[in-house]
Amino acid sequence: MTARDKKMIKALAVLIPLFLLATWYGYSQVRGIQTRRAAQRQKAQIQAQQTQNEPTTVAADPGTKAPPPPPPGATPADNHASVPTAALRTPLLVTADLAAQSARLQLPWRRDPFVPPDSLQPARARAGTPDLPLVLRGISWDGASGIALINRDVVAEGDSLHGYSVVKVTPNSVTLQRKNQEVVLQLKE
Repeated sequence: MTARDKKMIKALAVLIPLFLLATWYGYSQVRGIQTRRAAQRQKAQIQAQQTQNEPTTVAADPGTKAPPPPPPGATPADNHASVPTAALRTPLLVTADLAAQSARLQLPWRRDPFVPPDSLQPARARAGTPDLPLVLRGISWDGASGIALINRDVVAEGDSLHGYSVVKVTPNSVTLQRKNQEVVLQLKE
């Protein structure tokens, strides 16, 4: 046996027990996690069986039964822990919320708050407004030709838009013509 073989045997004599110890430790950690998860599932099943007969809807009317209190040790992150699992699948109908929603429907709102006011202008043009301010919103250019987004309409050369015909689309501008009037829309930087 050479000196190299003796060194290899010594290294293996140290590494093999370390490997076995690490394997045993990892296995025990995995088993501990599995045991804790099984205990949590069993606890949830018992809790679900206990709360199965309780009502699952909440009403704002006086005299109705309140939802069950949260379990001991529950945190705000576990806010669903106090609701029975059947209630998680059943929508809660609260009379006060329904009344508030009905009241909001009666408000005199005239437009969608998520649509910018200037994007409503093409709708007015379609309704017959003759002098609509045309806004060039973007140009898509592929090297030889392009398409433009004017207000909310996509146009190319030869198309018509609100009485104008699209004469030319360049990477930075669009030229429109109506009768003898020529309009050049520049892309804003």
